[in-house]
Amino acid sequence: MKLKYGLLLTLCVGLLGGTTWALFEDVSGVYDQLRVEILHQRGIFGGIDGEARLDETILKSHAVGFLMKLTETEGNLETAVSLGIIDEVPPDDAVLTKAEWLTLLHRAYDLAPAEAGAPWYSAGVATARRLGLWTPREEVTEVATRKFVVRTAWGVDTAYGQHENRETLQEIEQVAMRVRDLVLDEAGDSEVVEVMIWDGIHRLKTVTLSNRSLALVDIFQAQLLMLKLREEPDHVLAYRWRASAQRLLDEAQVQLPAAEGFISDMRAALKE
Repeated sequence: MKLKYGLLLTLCVGLLGGTTWALFEDVSGVYDQLRVEILHQRGIFGGIDGEARLDETILKSHAVGFLMKLTETEGNLETAVSLGIIDEVPPDDAVLTKAEWLTLLHRAYDLAPAEAGAPWYSAGVATARRLGLWTPREEVTEVATRKFVVRTAWGVDTAYGQHENRETLQEIEQVAMRVRDLVLDEAGDSEVVEVMIWDGIHRLKTVTLSNRSLALVDIFQAQLLMLKLREEPDHVLAYRWRASAQRLLDEAQVQLPAAEGFISDMRAALKE
């Protein structure tokens, strides 16, 4: 998966301008918006009458089609049967449970099957739990919603999909760390720092979408806001930018807990 520069630019400008833009207006939450909009741009996720309708159930045939597009597998439902993703072509009106969907994901990414004697869905649920995609409140017999399908497919593809450009991601992380040092140094040249930030955002268009890259998106946006605070805006605007930067850093740490040490200095500076 690749981050789309146009989407990143829109999100950053919207944040700085205090406005919100979304392709699907019925989607709440930054990460849900990011997921469905990037999947839509790739031709994988389609809305219904201009809405994502993430809380609605999804037909089993549509879920299989979504999965085949995500894994770049050409063909139709019969192809999915021949590949062992599904056992048979489902009826037109068939929906699927969460257990069925997680099992389809497991098969599509060729992950280890359930152990002998274990419930048929146990391997898929174990993988979802390991990736933080399954909560104690979940029930395997519950019908899967479009949101559940998108969220779990995103997580599994991020973890097990065949991705590249790891070295580029490491280089971008180095840029983010250098920007942090310059942002915290009042003598740092604001114009140079801003160019570095936008260069980092621009380079993210070639990087595999993952928790690491999502964290970098948040960090770069927070750094932009910290740079704007140097302009000494009025009290209301300064409060808004400071709160937004704090929220972005919090979200970055959720996506990438290992970045806590890197983020802590910026978080402390925002509280001064």
